[in-house]
Amino acid sequence: MRIAADIRVLCGVFETQQMVFEHLLHCQLREGAALDMDHISVICRADPRPRLSHHFEDDLVEKIEEELGLRTTVVLILPGAVAQGDRPLGGTEQLSDLGFWRGHVHVPG
Repeated sequence: MRIAADIRVLCGVFETQQMVFEHLLHCQLREGAALDMDHISVICRADPRPRLSHHFEDDLVEKIEEELGLRTTVVLILPGAVAQGDRPLGGTEQLSDLGFWRGHVHVPG
């Protein structure tokens, strides 16, 4: 089942997904943010369209791709990544915050 969701989109330049997750872990420790990594999607060094289409309509996928420019990595912070009352993670020195985009997430049921 698909449900509507506001998804935070970050982008930057990273060689691997592992490097992105290490950066996110470092930032959450430094800034006191809390992230559940099971609710974060990292798209590195590949055509982002198929994976972005899993969460966004085609017009938004195109806009996100335009926003990326020469950056190689997209990070989607899905609902559930930040518990209610916890401090969210925004942009960092290596990740630009493109803001929240209205999309959808897939849930069982």
